[in-house]
Amino acid sequence: MSENVESWLAWREAAERPVPGYVEEELRCYFECGILCFGFARARCTGCGQGFVVAFSCKARGVCPSCNGRHMAQTAAHLSDHVIPPVPVRQWVISVPKRLRGMLADRPAAVSALTKIFIAEI
Repeated sequence: MSENVESWLAWREAAERPVPGYVEEELRCYFECGILCFGFARARCTGCGQGFVVAFSCKARGVCPSCNGRHMAQTAAHLSDHVIPPVPVRQWVISVPKRLRGMLADRPAAVSALTKIFIAEI
C-alpha cells in the first residue's frame, strides 16, 4: 500500500476532496513504523549482555494495529492498577445476529428496547 499512497493522495487532490493533513501524516508514520532504516534504539540485556536493536514505532493511534494494540494494553494495565478498585468486576456482552445488526444500525428505538430486555434478563 505504501507504493500507492502518493497516487491516492494525488487522486483525492484532483477530485477536490483532499485528505486532511493529520490523516496524511498518520499514513506516512504508519508506513515507517517498525522498520529499522527509519530509526532504532540499541539495547543490551543486563543479565546476559546480549545486544539488540528495537525499531522505532509511529505511536500513532489511527491506523497502526501494532501501536493501537500497545496503547490498548497500556490503558488496560493503568485502569486495572490505578483506576478500577480491587473488587470483583463482571463484564456482560450482548451478541446480536448479523442479520439484525443492519436493522439496529438505524433504529435507536430498537436498540433501546433490546438493551432494556438485555438488562432485565441479567
